[in-house]
Amino acid sequence: EGPTDKGVWTLYMQRVSKAGGPVENTFTPEFVAEIRSCFRRVRDWAATSPSCALVLASTGKFFSNGHDLDWLNSAGRRDQEEFIDNFYDLLAEVLSASFPVVAAVNGHAFAGGLLLALCADYRVFRGDRGFLCMNEVDMKPDPGEAAPGRFAHADRKLMAIIHYKAPHEDRAHMLRTMILEGQRFAGPDALRSGLVDRLAEENRVLLEAQELAAQWAPKASVTYGVLKQELAHNPLEAFRLRTATSRL
Repeated sequence: EGPTDKGVWTLYMQRVSKAGGPVENTFTPEFVAEIRSCFRRVRDWAATSPSCALVLASTGKFFSNGHDLDWLNSAGRRDQEEFIDNFYDLLAEVLSASFPVVAAVNGHAFAGGLLLALCADYRVFRGDRGFLCMNEVDMKPDPGEAAPGRFAHADRKLMAIIHYKAPHEDRAHMLRTMILEGQRFAGPDALRSGLVDRLAEENRVLLEAQELAAQWAPKASVTYGVLKQELAHNPLEAFRLRTATSRL
């Protein structure tokens, strides 16, 4: 949706994982491709516009619940690997965009969903409900199922994002809390830890994200993109490693 007169676009993620279930925005190849297509539309528009920003948004209980494990565990190895590469290519586009990206985190953001939110430049999180969590440590997969260590370079890419976006103060403690303990960060804890920039009431999360996007949209430029790429050098380098051409 967009652009507004301030150059703000809003990308609404609305994927139901199971018929009759809630919007969870779990990632599949098709869903990632749809998001990337929308993102590129904004990117192309930004190339000739003096002001641009993008808000990533959803509705209901979830911002995103990460990868669709039902799909991932039923797919062939090559499809799995290509999906992992395409997912991190999406994150690379967000990290290196020549315009500000704001995540309107309306509810839970788990695993890959949290990674997407972290790759945004700013995060507005619902203050009264919802958790941010990297929950891989709690996975108990059967042999052959998707899990940390299953796909070449995927864990390195994940850790590169967390290392880049985790608050610098007492980073070792934060990394242990996020990765090895799988802590669920509610709104106040997420704000206190620096994982989000602002808390808002449920009916104001999107509005405040759009206001924040409008505030910084005039910064959009080739220079803005170059500076973002330099800041995110380490994760972007990790993302260039291809899972689909490697074997563990």
